[in-house]
Amino acid sequence: MDQLENNRTEGFSSFENFTIDEFSAWARISRATTYRAIKDRSLVAYKVRGRTIIRRTDAEKFTARARMN
Repeated sequence: MDQLENNRTEGFSSFENFTIDEFSAWARISRATTYRAIKDRSLVAYKVRGRTIIRRTDAEKFTARARMN
């Protein structure tokens, strides 16, 4: 893992799930971009008791696809 990737994931390494705000900070994208990705189904999210949750595995898949483009 390079230094930039290590710095980006620092503080989030123990998270299994992200809220919208946590994911946005982790991925370094805006909340609006996060919601847009969910809407166009490029990012999988779930509703749990009214809260939107993004699984870490889905977050990693999203960022991997983004790097390829």
